[in-house]
Amino acid sequence: MPTAIEIFAGCGGLSSGLKNAGFEILSAVEINPVAAQTYQQNHPEVNLVIEDVCKIKASYFLNHFNLKRGELDLLAGCSPCQGFSRLRKGESANNDPRNQLVFEFLRLVRGLLPKTIFMENVPGLINTERGLKIFMPVKKALEKLGYHIDYDIIDTASYGIPQFRKRFVLLGSRYKKHPIHIPKPTHADPRKILPFNQLRPWNTVRQAFSNLPPLHNGEKNRQLPLHHCSCNGATNLQRICAIPHDGGSRSSLPPDLVLQCHLKYPNGYRDVYGRMSWDRPSPTITGGCTNITKGRFIHPTEDRGISLLEAALLQTFDSNYTFCGNFGQIALQIGNAVPVELARIMGLQLAECLTQIKGHA
Repeated sequence: MPTAIEIFAGCGGLSSGLKNAGFEILSAVEINPVAAQTYQQNHPEVNLVIEDVCKIKASYFLNHFNLKRGELDLLAGCSPCQGFSRLRKGESANNDPRNQLVFEFLRLVRGLLPKTIFMENVPGLINTERGLKIFMPVKKALEKLGYHIDYDIIDTASYGIPQFRKRFVLLGSRYKKHPIHIPKPTHADPRKILPFNQLRPWNTVRQAFSNLPPLHNGEKNRQLPLHHCSCNGATNLQRICAIPHDGGSRSSLPPDLVLQCHLKYPNGYRDVYGRMSWDRPSPTITGGCTNITKGRFIHPTEDRGISLLEAALLQTFDSNYTFCGNFGQIALQIGNAVPVELARIMGLQLAECLTQIKGHA
């Protein structure tokens, strides 16, 4: 069984996917105590280090697991990405200290020299000027260490996740004879699928929500505690009821329900107060995914925002995954996670590469 260490582990989406791909997670590092509690609840066998990754040395892992430099199969990490977001501008984004955490991944790669590596982040890491200033030195350093890397911006809907979510993904192998490549997409818009291209239709919101009971505004299901949605006030509930089912938007609101900010800037943030569509993937699930003022997060037909469980299912967590913390903390953990199925798909590609490496060692 290939071994992995994960940094910036969050609530465990990446670890869940890697485990589903056959990896043994030796250790994980997470600084947030609530996210760490969630991780520990679901991955009790993993050596979880609740600490700032900047304080963790490679020698800790080598000594703790009796590893030699170069023996670890995979180092994976998805550093906090807020500083690279296109929504942030100016000095606060450029000087966000979290931007530098990508270099902590590089530092541990140097110290552990794993056979393969996996990075995930927002597209802004390679399509913004501030992101490229960070990424290009990391890329050159990885290549200097001997890694063959493949990276791209992918959309998770193209890999069977019921969610449009564009992410930067990097896979790397330290063995030139066994390079690794990002898997080709497997799913597409059913209207564009041709008989000979072997792609499958997108997975959709309808498929993700298919086994869930109805829920009312602010309600919490007793049998499924995570099936819990936020309580919208009377005016917002009026707005929700006025939005057409199955993909409707705030453009359909009567004048007396339109917010002043939307009257002033009608084309800004058009997805807010919008409904999801049943037969398409959802929009990107964020830390504000249960708040109808943060995006297209209204249920396709029920008059409420989506529940925590629905958000988790769109992130491809198992329905029985346990989350710790209050409502807002759980929503943030779900939104920040790597979709489990994306991690599994990339994990299978990494595992195949490792099998080839070991077969020719």
